[in-house]
Amino acid sequence: MLNSHTSENFIEQIDAWLISGGEFPSTGYECVDTLPKAKSVVNALREGDLTWHKQDGFSPPNLHDIVSLVQSSRTVEVDAYLKQEACPLINQILLKEINNPSFIDPKGRKEKYQAKKWHESYLMALKVISYYGRKEDSHLIIKMAKSKHYNNHFMWSLIFDYIERFHPEPLEILEALRNPLPEKFCNIAYLDFSNMLAFNNTLESHPFDTDSGKDYLKKHIVRKNGYESYAISAVKALPFLSENNRRLLLIEANKHSSQEVRDEIPWALCRIKSQEGIIFLKAQVKDPRYHERASKYASAIEVEIESENYLSNAKFKALVELSNWLGDEQYFWGQPPGKLKVVGEEKLYWPDTETLISFWSVKYRGQDYHDEPEKGIAVASEVGFYRFYDYNDKLDAFANAVSEDESYKPMVETWPNIEWCSRKLKSLNPKAFSKKWWKF
Repeated sequence: MLNSHTSENFIEQIDAWLISGGEFPSTGYECVDTLPKAKSVVNALREGDLTWHKQDGFSPPNLHDIVSLVQSSRTVEVDAYLKQEACPLINQILLKEINNPSFIDPKGRKEKYQAKKWHESYLMALKVISYYGRKEDSHLIIKMAKSKHYNNHFMWSLIFDYIERFHPEPLEILEALRNPLPEKFCNIAYLDFSNMLAFNNTLESHPFDTDSGKDYLKKHIVRKNGYESYAISAVKALPFLSENNRRLLLIEANKHSSQEVRDEIPWALCRIKSQEGIIFLKAQVKDPRYHERASKYASAIEVEIESENYLSNAKFKALVELSNWLGDEQYFWGQPPGKLKVVGEEKLYWPDTETLISFWSVKYRGQDYHDEPEKGIAVASEVGFYRFYDYNDKLDAFANAVSEDESYKPMVETWPNIEWCSRKLKSLNPKAFSKKWWKF
């Protein structure tokens, strides 16, 4: 396999591949940050063998790696070029696949797995053009969402997220899929998409506020054993249903065995502006773990909760930012930490601002919904936060490893006081890294 981890040989490697064929060169974590690189990627899409794949039954076609590069733009100029030149090519690739699908009826375990990898590659391509938000790609999204070959993959969550954020006419896609509703995992992703649009007050009626939609929601709510996220998505739809449908489904939600699902119900009550929900909302805005979510709900229902007053406190704001990061599903749990506890404070001179800045040492742990919630320690401040990855680590050794690891260089430059972090955290408690210390 060719390897092009360095920028210098990126273009040469792709040019060589266009001549030799075979497996597309590995680009590692390469980003497309210059126009010459972008043009090279477009050439690969236009002229390369996109369907070549290893004969091992487990590898995706070359298409997968090439379209991944299309979404790795790092500049506005490259972004505009790829949108103009690469997206129309991907559009035609997908249209050809839709009209003549690969692996229509795979036989045997190996061929079925190969079919899955190929379909993932085409969904990757759809995700990429969804990211660029082009109206002319809407029909591809609609057709693939309705196809049994592509509708059961987690990538639909990202696709619909991009549509909601970047597409010029997301309602056009929502309406095209309203009746009949998508099936399999695409149904859940479409439900989340519908909830986002409804939350922002852009829908006249929720697609699931029908008899068939109610049946889907009930199925998601009563489903258990690892499907709690489906039930949570269904509960989030309750504020946007007719009163009768909401009442019937609320009964089912209250009976759910998972506390995680039941904890979503007060948020639904907030959205319909019930008295109970407003009281709950005003309490949550005071908690840094839920402050941002409570503020968004208050804005959506036009209720004054004075959220900005809390953010004027530097410590509170730093904890909010740390909580948001820990709660980001792309990085950690997809939900706020179960507990945060400030266990130390230090003021340091910060070169960028030429002032003394407060740094807070914080213990955190995941929600108790999980059998073994993750635990950790971090430093939060007005200038960012730093997370230590394992509470059993010896921080001196960790600091040394960080200083030698190239991937951490930017982080070390941002945190010139890594040695202070190490000393401070260890000084908080002589048994700071014992399991007993984490019982809080």
